[in-house]
Amino acid sequence: MKNMKKNHFLFVIVLAIFSLSSCLKDDAQPTPQALVTLLNAYPNDAGVAYIVDGRQVTSSNGSWKGLTYFRAYPGNKKLDIYDKMSQQAILDTTMNYADSTMYTGFVYGTAGHPKFIRTTDLAVENLGDKAGIRFIHVGNGVGKVSFQLGEQSIPAFQNRAQESASTIAQSQIFHPATAGTLTLTVKDEQGNVLVTRDNIVLKNGYYYTFALMGTKGDTGKPLEVGYF
Repeated sequence: MKNMKKNHFLFVIVLAIFSLSSCLKDDAQPTPQALVTLLNAYPNDAGVAYIVDGRQVTSSNGSWKGLTYFRAYPGNKKLDIYDKMSQQAILDTTMNYADSTMYTGFVYGTAGHPKFIRTTDLAVENLGDKAGIRFIHVGNGVGKVSFQLGEQSIPAFQNRAQESASTIAQSQIFHPATAGTLTLTVKDEQGNVLVTRDNIVLKNGYYYTFALMGTKGDTGKPLEVGYF
Protein backbone atom coordinates (compact mmCIF):
# COMPACT_ATOMS: atom_id res chain seq x y z
CA MET A 1 0.00 0.00 0.00
CA LYS A 2 2.86 2.37 -0.73
CA ASN A 3 0.52 4.47 -2.82
CA MET A 4 -1.56 5.24 0.26
CA LYS A 5 1.47 6.44 2.18
CA LYS A 6 2.55 8.69 -0.68
CA ASN A 7 -0.93 10.10 -0.90
CA HIS A 8 -0.66 11.09 2.75
CA PHE A 9 1.99 13.60 1.73
CA LEU A 10 -0.17 14.77 -1.18
CA PHE A 11 -2.97 15.31 1.32
CA VAL A 12 -0.66 17.48 3.44
CA ILE A 13 0.34 19.52 0.38
CA VAL A 14 -3.27 20.00 -0.72
CA LEU A 15 -4.23 21.01 2.81
CA ALA A 16 -1.42 23.55 2.90
CA ILE A 17 -2.61 25.08 -0.37
CA PHE A 18 -6.19 25.08 0.91
CA SER A 19 -5.14 26.84 4.13
CA LEU A 20 -3.05 29.39 2.28
CA SER A 21 -5.82 30.27 -0.14
CA SER A 22 -8.27 30.78 2.70
CA CYS A 23 -5.92 33.30 4.29
CA LEU A 24 -5.49 35.50 1.25
CA LYS A 25 -6.76 39.03 1.85
CA ASP A 26 -7.85 40.74 -1.34
CA ASP A 27 -10.96 41.95 -3.11
CA ALA A 28 -11.75 38.48 -4.49
CA GLN A 29 -12.10 36.43 -1.32
CA PRO A 30 -12.50 32.74 -2.23
CA THR A 31 -15.58 30.98 -0.88
CA PRO A 32 -14.52 28.65 1.95
CA GLN A 33 -14.81 25.00 0.96
CA ALA A 34 -14.70 21.56 2.52
CA LEU A 35 -11.79 19.24 1.74
CA VAL A 36 -12.87 15.66 1.05
CA THR A 37 -10.88 12.41 0.84
CA LEU A 38 -12.43 9.20 -0.53
CA LEU A 39 -10.98 5.71 -0.07
CA ASN A 40 -12.17 2.89 -2.31
CA ALA A 41 -12.26 -0.34 -0.32
CA TYR A 42 -15.06 -1.86 -2.42
CA PRO A 43 -13.85 -5.17 -3.91
CA ASN A 44 -14.92 -4.90 -7.54
CA ASP A 45 -12.38 -5.44 -10.30
CA ALA A 46 -12.81 -2.28 -12.34
CA GLY A 47 -12.68 0.33 -9.60
CA VAL A 48 -15.17 3.14 -9.13
CA ALA A 49 -15.94 6.61 -10.44
CA TYR A 50 -17.26 9.46 -8.31
CA ILE A 51 -19.84 12.01 -9.43
CA VAL A 52 -20.79 14.96 -7.21
CA ASP A 53 -23.98 16.82 -8.11
CA GLY A 54 -23.83 15.46 -11.65
CA ARG A 55 -20.16 16.24 -12.28
CA GLN A 56 -17.45 13.62 -12.32
CA VAL A 57 -14.62 14.20 -9.88
CA THR A 58 -11.54 14.89 -11.99
CA SER A 59 -8.15 13.33 -11.25
CA SER A 60 -9.82 10.71 -9.07
CA ASN A 61 -8.21 7.40 -8.15
CA GLY A 62 -11.10 4.96 -7.90
CA SER A 63 -8.96 1.84 -8.12
CA TRP A 64 -8.87 -0.67 -5.26
CA LYS A 65 -7.28 1.07 -2.23
CA GLY A 66 -7.12 4.31 -4.23
CA LEU A 67 -7.46 7.72 -2.62
CA THR A 68 -9.33 10.61 -4.22
CA TYR A 69 -9.31 14.25 -3.09
CA PHE A 70 -11.71 17.04 -3.98
CA ARG A 71 -13.17 20.25 -2.61
CA ALA A 72 -16.86 20.87 -2.00
CA TYR A 73 -18.74 24.10 -1.52
CA PRO A 74 -20.90 24.25 1.62
CA GLY A 75 -24.36 22.70 1.50
CA ASN A 76 -25.98 19.40 0.54
CA LYS A 77 -24.21 17.44 -2.20
CA LYS A 78 -25.24 14.21 -3.88
CA LEU A 79 -22.45 11.69 -4.33
CA ASP A 80 -22.99 8.97 -6.96
CA ILE A 81 -20.57 6.06 -7.12
CA TYR A 82 -20.37 4.01 -10.33
CA ASP A 83 -18.60 0.86 -11.44
CA LYS A 84 -15.87 2.21 -13.69
CA MET A 85 -16.22 -0.53 -16.30
CA SER A 86 -19.96 -1.13 -16.56
CA GLN A 87 -20.96 2.44 -15.67
CA GLN A 88 -23.67 0.93 -13.47
CA ALA A 89 -24.53 2.78 -10.27
CA ILE A 90 -23.16 1.15 -7.13
CA LEU A 91 -24.70 3.51 -4.59
CA ASP A 92 -25.58 7.12 -3.96
CA THR A 93 -25.84 9.32 -0.90
CA THR A 94 -26.56 12.95 -0.11
CA MET A 95 -24.52 14.68 2.57
CA ASN A 96 -24.07 18.14 3.97
CA TYR A 97 -20.66 19.79 3.81
CA ALA A 98 -19.54 22.62 6.06
CA ASP A 99 -16.96 25.16 4.96
CA SER A 100 -13.35 24.83 6.13
CA THR A 101 -14.01 21.26 7.31
CA MET A 102 -12.28 18.02 6.32
CA TYR A 103 -14.12 14.77 5.64
CA THR A 104 -13.14 11.23 4.68
CA GLY A 105 -15.52 8.84 2.91
CA PHE A 106 -15.08 5.06 2.69
CA VAL A 107 -16.63 2.89 -0.04
CA TYR A 108 -16.66 -0.75 1.11
CA GLY A 109 -18.82 -3.85 1.48
CA THR A 110 -19.04 -7.03 -0.58
CA ALA A 111 -19.87 -7.50 -4.26
CA GLY A 112 -23.47 -6.47 -4.78
CA HIS A 113 -23.77 -5.12 -1.24
CA PRO A 114 -21.91 -1.80 -1.19
CA LYS A 115 -21.70 0.44 1.85
CA PHE A 116 -20.56 3.99 2.51
CA ILE A 117 -19.60 5.90 5.63
CA ARG A 118 -18.14 9.34 6.15
CA THR A 119 -16.03 10.77 8.94
CA THR A 120 -15.60 14.36 10.01
CA ASP A 121 -11.89 14.86 10.57
CA LEU A 122 -11.18 16.91 13.68
CA ALA A 123 -7.81 17.67 15.25
CA VAL A 124 -6.81 16.49 18.72
CA GLU A 125 -6.58 19.20 21.33
CA ASN A 126 -3.08 19.53 22.78
CA LEU A 127 -1.55 16.83 20.56
CA GLY A 128 1.90 18.02 21.64
CA ASP A 129 4.71 15.69 20.59
CA LYS A 130 2.33 12.86 19.71
CA ALA A 131 0.86 11.63 16.42
CA GLY A 132 -2.92 11.45 15.97
CA ILE A 133 -4.23 8.04 14.87
CA ARG A 134 -7.57 6.34 14.32
CA PHE A 135 -8.67 2.89 13.15
CA ILE A 136 -11.48 2.23 10.68
CA HIS A 137 -12.79 -1.34 10.24
CA VAL A 138 -14.21 -1.90 6.75
CA GLY A 139 -12.93 -5.47 6.37
CA ASN A 140 -15.13 -8.42 5.38
CA GLY A 141 -15.43 -11.97 6.65
CA VAL A 142 -14.48 -11.15 10.23
CA GLY A 143 -16.39 -10.06 13.30
CA LYS A 144 -14.93 -7.78 15.92
CA VAL A 145 -11.22 -7.04 15.71
CA SER A 146 -8.59 -5.29 17.82
CA PHE A 147 -5.89 -3.01 16.43
CA GLN A 148 -2.56 -2.27 18.06
CA LEU A 149 0.57 -0.30 17.17
CA GLY A 150 3.73 -1.58 18.84
CA GLU A 151 3.12 -1.86 22.58
CA GLN A 152 0.52 0.91 22.57
CA SER A 153 -2.88 -0.46 23.48
CA ILE A 154 -5.60 2.15 22.95
CA PRO A 155 -8.98 1.07 24.40
CA ALA A 156 -10.91 2.70 21.54
CA PHE A 157 -9.27 0.27 19.08
CA GLN A 158 -10.33 -2.90 20.91
CA ASN A 159 -13.23 -5.19 19.92
CA ARG A 160 -14.24 -3.12 16.94
CA ALA A 161 -17.12 -4.23 14.73
CA GLN A 162 -17.29 -3.35 11.04
CA GLU A 163 -18.20 0.31 10.68
CA SER A 164 -21.79 1.44 10.34
CA ALA A 165 -23.84 4.55 10.92
CA SER A 166 -23.98 3.66 14.62
CA THR A 167 -20.20 3.31 15.09
CA ILE A 168 -18.66 6.06 13.02
CA ALA A 169 -19.21 8.91 15.50
CA GLN A 170 -16.70 7.24 17.82
CA SER A 171 -14.49 5.61 15.18
CA GLN A 172 -13.76 8.95 13.50
CA ILE A 173 -12.00 10.33 16.59
CA PHE A 174 -8.22 10.62 16.45
CA HIS A 175 -6.25 9.50 19.51
CA PRO A 176 -2.73 10.55 20.58
CA ALA A 177 -0.01 7.95 20.00
CA THR A 178 3.73 7.91 20.55
CA ALA A 179 5.63 8.56 17.33
CA GLY A 180 8.30 6.23 15.99
CA THR A 181 8.75 3.19 13.76
CA LEU A 182 6.28 0.54 14.85
CA THR A 183 4.63 -2.76 13.93
CA LEU A 184 0.86 -2.90 13.59
CA THR A 185 -1.23 -5.93 14.45
CA VAL A 186 -4.89 -6.77 13.95
CA LYS A 187 -6.39 -9.70 15.86
CA ASP A 188 -9.81 -11.32 15.86
CA GLU A 189 -11.95 -11.97 18.94
CA GLN A 190 -10.11 -15.22 19.65
CA GLY A 191 -6.73 -13.49 19.60
CA ASN A 192 -5.68 -14.87 16.21
CA VAL A 193 -3.48 -12.52 14.18
CA LEU A 194 -5.27 -11.43 11.01
CA VAL A 195 -2.84 -8.80 9.75
CA THR A 196 0.62 -7.66 10.73
CA ARG A 197 2.71 -4.96 9.11
CA ASP A 198 6.19 -3.72 10.01
CA ASN A 199 7.96 -0.38 9.68
CA ILE A 200 4.97 1.88 10.24
CA VAL A 201 6.42 5.37 10.66
CA LEU A 202 4.50 7.88 12.79
CA LYS A 203 5.70 11.48 12.96
CA ASN A 204 4.99 14.02 15.66
CA GLY A 205 2.10 16.32 14.77
CA TYR A 206 0.85 14.19 11.87
CA TYR A 207 -2.55 12.51 11.61
CA TYR A 208 -2.98 8.96 10.31
CA THR A 209 -6.03 6.90 9.41
CA PHE A 210 -5.52 3.13 9.53
CA ALA A 211 -8.14 1.14 7.60
CA LEU A 212 -8.69 -2.61 7.69
CA MET A 213 -10.03 -3.64 4.28
CA GLY A 214 -10.31 -6.67 2.04
CA THR A 215 -11.86 -10.04 2.81
CA LYS A 216 -10.62 -12.84 5.03
CA GLY A 217 -9.58 -15.84 2.91
CA ASP A 218 -9.72 -13.93 -0.39
CA THR A 219 -6.51 -14.45 -2.36
CA GLY A 220 -7.10 -11.49 -4.66
CA LYS A 221 -8.07 -8.88 -2.09
CA PRO A 222 -7.13 -10.33 1.31
CA LEU A 223 -7.41 -8.53 4.61
CA GLU A 224 -4.81 -5.80 4.92
CA VAL A 225 -4.32 -2.48 6.65
CA GLY A 226 -3.57 0.65 4.67
CA TYR A 227 -2.81 4.01 6.18
CA PHE A 228 -2.80 7.59 5.01
